[in-house]
Amino acid sequence: MNVVASTQNTRWPAVLVLWAIGLAAAMQFAKFSVTFADLTAHYQVSDASIALVLSSVGIMGIVFGTAAGALVGSIGPRRAIIVACLIGILASIVQTLLPPFAVVMASRLLEGVSHLLIVVAAPTAIIANSAARHRSLTMGLWATFFGVAYAIAGLIAPTIQNSYGFSALYGLHAALLIVLLGAYLLVGRRAPPVVIDNLAHEIRKAWLGQFTVYRSLRKSAPGLAFFWHTLLFVALLTFLPGLASDEETTRLLATVLPLVTIVGSFAGGAIAQKAERPIGQLQFTFAIFGVLAISLAFVLQGPAYPVLACVTMFISGIVQASSFSAIPQLCHSEADQAESNGAITQLGNLGATCGTPLFAAALSMFGNRSVPLLATIIAVAAVVMLVAIARWRPAGIGSMSEAGKEGG
Repeated sequence: MNVVASTQNTRWPAVLVLWAIGLAAAMQFAKFSVTFADLTAHYQVSDASIALVLSSVGIMGIVFGTAAGALVGSIGPRRAIIVACLIGILASIVQTLLPPFAVVMASRLLEGVSHLLIVVAAPTAIIANSAARHRSLTMGLWATFFGVAYAIAGLIAPTIQNSYGFSALYGLHAALLIVLLGAYLLVGRRAPPVVIDNLAHEIRKAWLGQFTVYRSLRKSAPGLAFFWHTLLFVALLTFLPGLASDEETTRLLATVLPLVTIVGSFAGGAIAQKAERPIGQLQFTFAIFGVLAISLAFVLQGPAYPVLACVTMFISGIVQASSFSAIPQLCHSEADQAESNGAITQLGNLGATCGTPLFAAALSMFGNRSVPLLATIIAVAAVVMLVAIARWRPAGIGSMSEAGKEGG
């Protein structure tokens, strides 16, 4: 088993650059979210068409997530990140030119490859650059990348759009990736030589063997937990603000809730530093989330609702960080960590894709109270699954020490 080398001191410059590359990957979603109306007007197409362009990056993760994990395990995270940044730069430059709609769609599929490689390889590289005592903390930092990226995009987009036009955001994104790639080449660890006789064969092997990760609960447990989290996360950020009693509170919650989840992610990483049983931590956190969610059903449009909604999403942030932090606690080789990150990517994209339509359907059919009630049901399902996983002792995932005894 190729165990990740023990690092005495965390290489913080490398960790921070890798986290920033993660922000750039999240901005591959955010830049199209904040320019949604501009794209619709420019191309004279339906909202559904632009939504397909937006979601196509995530679709790549659903289809190829675990295959990317296996591929990164073969070629190494450094090479994967370099290739991903180059692909992302190319895609953003094409988008800056506002080409025909079909070309934009093709560029988004290409960008999906870039996004997928980054979100699998970067956390794997962060683990390798972190001392054992800091790995849960650095994975907690990594867990904030989506929320921070959307917050930054929402902050800077109006100024850039008003001054230079919406396509300038895509050019800025290309420039950001160029700068970050240069920084990573300076501070990132040099990869040991890997002989790859036939890259096409490696890709084919990764594709054919992509679902084998789910035969190991050590590798797949973080992703399985993350699925339930993403089934909730985007949907609740979308619908919870609208359940408030007035428009002012709705606008306030729309701004505050993403920031609260970022704080929760930092807290989750710090808590995971002390946790001996990562699956137990996830069980407990999902249980708290479920109690808070059912409580929301009884305070809708009341004065306590905004505070309780913030506490609920704070706990959601802890769940997010706990899922990522479980990877180095349960998987001790770089290849296993890459595969586990692939499962998180695949199942996370699946949950995010399904969650919003599921909650939207419940809201339209059963009214406002259905949102917290459905969230409670999903949290209970997550706890039941995690209890079942923790009792399956042969998987070696009860505690960190047990995981260490398990082979790759």
